Amino acid sequence: MGGVEDSPAQSDILRRSGNSICRPACTSSTIGSLENFNGDIPMDQVLIEALEVDTVIGVYDWERSITQRLSLDLCLATDIRAAAERDDLSLTLDYDAISRRIGRFANEHDFALVETFAERLAAMLSEEFTIAWLRLTIRKPGAVANARAVGVMIERGSRPEMT
Repeated sequence: MGGVEDSPAQSDILRRSGNSICRPACTSSTIGSLENFNGDIPMDQVLIEALEVDTVIGVYDWERSITQRLSLDLCLATDIRAAAERDDLSLTLDYDAISRRIGRFANEHDFALVETFAERLAAMLSEEFTIAWLRLTIRKPGAVANARAVGVMIERGSRPEMT
């Protein structure tokens, strides 16, 4: 067939996702080892994987009175070279600050749809942390019988060219 399934690492990721159409969020196994799936110029990415937050989310009445756990995976485009050269956190994206801000966002907002949570979170992160491109996967465990989780994966922004 060609394309994404050609690489053993990519095939493994797709097999685990259970969907050959769905591109996975970057994972610890893909960072640094794979070019972007669509052949774009490779970029540096900061990874936050399986970040769990509790929030009010859901369309059903019973969901509006409880908090539910969401699991988030993020890939955030940045150029890490200056930070790496100087060993200086202020020159890169701060994983801890971003994770704490996501937790506050989840506590401060409630949405009916995971899609709305994803869009608003992506916009907030892009603005507050000056992120040109991000990939965000949000999973809502236990939302559908016989499924480990349901959710969305979005990419927002422009992939920067590395110079």
